This record gives sequence, C-alpha cells and structure tokens, in this order.
Amino acid sequence: MTETKRSIFKTAKKFTFFAIKIGISSALIIWLFKQDRLDFSSLNRLCVDIDTVVLFLCGAIFVFCGLLLLGLRLWLLLRFKRFCITFKRVLGITLMGSFLGVVLPGLVGGDAMKAVYLCSNVCERRMDALSSVFIDRVLGLYSLLLLGALALCAMWAVDSHTPSILLRNGRMLPSNSNYGNYPYFTGKYGFLI
Repeated sequence: MTETKRSIFKTAKKFTFFAIKIGISSALIIWLFKQDRLDFSSLNRLCVDIDTVVLFLCGAIFVFCGLLLLGLRLWLLLRFKRFCITFKRVLGITLMGSFLGVVLPGLVGGDAMKAVYLCSNVCERRMDALSSVFIDRVLGLYSLLLLGALALCAMWAVDSHTPSILLRNGRMLPSNSNYGNYPYFTGKYGFLI
C-alpha cells in the first residue's frame, strides 16, 4: 500500500469513528428525551437575543484561549525539562485535565490526571514529570495572585481617593460611591477594610 493510500485510510478511519461517536451521542440524547429523562422546559425562560449569543461566544473564546495558555505553559515547562512532546499532545492533556477538574470532586483531579498521564509515558524521568505538573500548579497560583494584585491596582487607580472597599450586606462597593445609584445597598452596618 502506498503512503497516500495509508493516509487516506487513516483519515477515513478517524472520520468514521468521529461519525459513530456523534451518532451514538445523538441517539442517547434522543432516547433520554423520549423517556422524559431530560427536561428542556427551563430553556424556554432564556432570553436569547444577539447580545446573549455574542456574550456566550466571547466567553467561550476567552475560556478556550485560557486553556491554550495553560497548555502553552505546561509545554514550555516540559521543554525546559527536555521532554520531547508536541504542543498538540500537551494541549490534549490540558483539555483532559480541565475536563476532569470540572467533573471530579476536589481541586486536584485534573492535575493528578496530568501527572499520571505524563508519568505513564516516561519511564526513567517520572520525578521530572511530577515536578513539572507541581510547578505548573504553583505558577497558576502565582498568576492568579498577580492578576488579583493588578485588579486591585486598577481599582485603586480608578478610585484614587482611597483604596478601601466598603462592604454592605455582603456586597463590595468602592467607598466613595454614590449610594443612591445602588438601591440594594441598604443596611445598618458597613465595614471598612
């Protein structure tokens, strides 16, 4: 068999498996709907206009860009440790880890999956793979703290009179804001932090 026939056969095989997966998923959803196991009545209350669709698409794009950046960070860490792994494979590991982080209870399910998957692919350098996942987690925490500090600085730049926040009824509000614009900020006590 020539090389082009093999590549065509591989492409056809991938497409066939993808079509079978879509067919099985669609059949299961239809079966669940016909058995009254799925309730779509709450979707009737959604206000679907162009603004909602654009907001949803922007959110999806930002989430995917964030996952791309997470994959890039892990890939760079693995390249620094001299692992020969492609970005596509690391992105797949990142997407699987993010999915398991959402589905599994706890906070480290996705990271544990990344560590197990990387350790199963390398025999001699398991400690390097584990340390890469750990450093990725630490860098994520550092990035989150840095982003919070930048947001605090931006809030202070907008409200330059005082960087404090006034808490009323569990909601946050800059301390020099006009309370007349916020009718839900009623209450007897406010705390200055």
